Amino acid sequence: MVKWWLLAIPHYMIVAIFAGGWNFREDWTFYQRWEYQEPGLIIVMVIIAAVFLLFTGKYHQNIFRIVMGLNRWVYRVAAYASLMTDKYPPFRLWD
Repeated sequence: MVKWWLLAIPHYMIVAIFAGGWNFREDWTFYQRWEYQEPGLIIVMVIIAAVFLLFTGKYHQNIFRIVMGLNRWVYRVAAYASLMTDKYPPFRLWD
């Protein structure tokens, strides 16, 4: 039997690039805290879309498709990793 978490390791690395996120840190004083790491690709694309929207007055369709594809990928992997579905997430942005 193949372990689901072992199959999801490549997706975890890709999702880390897409989503960026938070890191749990415990230092020598045993003070535990969440730290913000660098922003992910999704946030960068949303900021680029906001600049386009500011200057052109419309949301660029290709940026919208990329952001939605990245979000879909992240949620597919989250559903697979939390055992909500047995369907292995595909390595693609589009359905």
